[in-house]
Parts: sequence; C-alpha cells; structure tokens
Amino acid sequence: MPVAGLPKQAAPPQCPSEGDALGVDVLASYFPYPGDCTKYYACPPHLVGQPSTAQIRQCPAGLYWDDPNAVCDFPFEADCVQ
Repeated sequence: MPVAGLPKQAAPPQCPSEGDALGVDVLASYFPYPGDCTKYYACPPHLVGQPSTAQIRQCPAGLYWDDPNAVCDFPFEADCVQ
C-alpha cells in the first residue's frame, strides 16, 4: 500500500533465469536503482526455474553504484547520474 507523501517505488527488475550446464545461475546479477546512485539491485545466484527476487542494496557511505563495472565507486568514477 502506498504511503502518502512518499514517491511510488518502481517494481524491482526481473532476475535472469538462465544458468549453466548444472542448472545453477552461477553469477549474481546487478541493476541500477532508478533515481538513487547510492543504491542498486542484486539478484543472488539461484537454481534455474526457481524464482529469485532482486534485493535492494546500499553502497557504503560516499560511494555510488557504477553499473558498467558492477561495483560501488567514488562518484566521480561512477557512471551514474541522479
């Protein structure tokens, strides 16, 4: 239920469902969090065919999410515009 005075949050991205030959999505996936460079979405590794929910993560203080490099980095190095 939306809370009055707070912006409506977009639905989290879909976590990928492809995997390796063993049926495990070995690599985690990451996505930028719209409108806030200090946050990002992380999809944990999971079994193929099993749903995985993107989790909101927070970069350490003073760092921005740098999506092309999939790391939190200094704002002047990060490819993120708020």
